[in-house]
Amino acid sequence: MRISVPGSRVAPTLVASRTALPPGGALPCSGRPFAAAVAPTLVASRTALPPKAGLTCASPGRGALPCSGRPFAAAVAGCFGFTLLELLVVVAIIAMGSAGVVFAMRDGAQAQLEQEGQRLAMLLEAARAQSRSSGAPVRWVSDADGFHFEGLRPGALPERWLNDGTSAPVNLRVTLGPEPLIGKQRIVLSSNKGSGVKSLTVGTDGLRPFTVLANNTVTP
Repeated sequence: MRISVPGSRVAPTLVASRTALPPGGALPCSGRPFAAAVAPTLVASRTALPPKAGLTCASPGRGALPCSGRPFAAAVAGCFGFTLLELLVVVAIIAMGSAGVVFAMRDGAQAQLEQEGQRLAMLLEAARAQSRSSGAPVRWVSDADGFHFEGLRPGALPERWLNDGTSAPVNLRVTLGPEPLIGKQRIVLSSNKGSGVKSLTVGTDGLRPFTVLANNTVTP
């Protein structure tokens, strides 16, 4: 009766298997380390890539694109330019800056006179509203010191110009109500500040509100 020892057959098998394995870290077909075997394949596939956007293929360095050899930021900057939208934004910014400079260089006296005209138009409309609501006649009257409203209690509305040098024809009377429709009215304002005498007209056709008309003039 034969007695077989398990280790006597297993040991030769393990020895044969270990000797058949390639050296540590090597490929079975080459015997070279893994990195050394794979590196040429990676290099070949990388250099086989076609150039894009006119970039010349070169050996890439640290922080460079694979097909250009230039740094990433430099390569991207060379491939792209300004878009039409970006150019339009720049033009709009320049236009707004130019408009601000033009408004800043406008004649200060003319701007003050336009402010007076818009303010007077608002006061006349407020007086018309109060006249219609109360049923009492209201008139705007100009005088040497400014203007006042007949038919309203004193201090109900401002009665002075904002700027010195602004004036209207003295004793000019404008009926504001209480009728909802009034006749055609015109008030010419003038200012002697600055160079020349500047004037503008505030008026209404009797139906629409008072507003500053577009016939501003400057007399030397």
